[in-house]
Amino acid sequence: MNSSICGSPPVVSVIMNCFNSATYLKEAIESVYAQTFTDWEIIFWDNASTDNSGQVANGFDSKLKYHHGNVTIPLGLARNKAIEKASGEYIAFLDCDDLWASNKLERQIKLFKDQEVDLVFSDVIEFDGTGREQRLYERRPYYTGSCFSALFSDYFLSMPTIVVRRSALEQQPYIFDQNYEVAEEAELFLRLAYTGKLAMVKDVLAKYRVHDGSVTNSKSELISVERMMILEGFKRLYPQFESEHKSEVKRWIRQTKRSEAAHYLKLGKSTEARTVLKHQFLDPKSAVMYIISFLPKIILHFLRRLRGDIR
Repeated sequence: MNSSICGSPPVVSVIMNCFNSATYLKEAIESVYAQTFTDWEIIFWDNASTDNSGQVANGFDSKLKYHHGNVTIPLGLARNKAIEKASGEYIAFLDCDDLWASNKLERQIKLFKDQEVDLVFSDVIEFDGTGREQRLYERRPYYTGSCFSALFSDYFLSMPTIVVRRSALEQQPYIFDQNYEVAEEAELFLRLAYTGKLAMVKDVLAKYRVHDGSVTNSKSELISVERMMILEGFKRLYPQFESEHKSEVKRWIRQTKRSEAAHYLKLGKSTEARTVLKHQFLDPKSAVMYIISFLPKIILHFLRRLRGDIR
């Protein structure tokens, strides 16, 4: 697809937020430049990096619009500042350590012909530095359409696959909430699912890199805390939420407890994990985790690898 007429806004604004991301940055940006859909811009927000990320980003042409913050700010706020600079009808997200397939935008933008669709995602491969790869939806379900209940019951979206309708963002009370450190995107995308529809390309269109520097790895202790923040936020925003979604709320709380216990097990703190799980015996998965917590740490690590969980 050809670029838009000179001087008119691009169809897609690709949001790239960067903080000391030089290691994988060039490869990530090149995956945007390789798109078969060419009517895009990159809004690159450098969150006061101290490495050579800025030099790498500025090595590309004017389709990449570079912005540099003077101080490092929370990721949610940095994403908002980048979106403020965007002019596209659709907003796509690519973190600086992830990759896109060359036909990603071409395949996804077509699905916005349905005016009720506010968010489009795809399948994704999670990979790490050892060469291990896992296709996300080989091991878990996904849903489309008006699927908020399913998404809230079992969150399944992966950030590098997401494209959203800009007008849907503008109708939200706020975009990204800067009070989150690991779940700012989940909180936003859940709100979009609450008010609109989701669509999906079932093929793999992105690769999500798992490494020690990944936020979800480096701050895993915050996952359960921020899940409860999301729940309380929905109760404030939507007065009827808890009464209309009783079963989903109960499941969300059970999952949050399991997430907290899993963090303790990862640290070898089995006693703390059992304390979290001791009132969850009616939940089969929690009961299994409770039993597993008595196993030695080396066996727990083996079980995670056997499960194919590379996080």
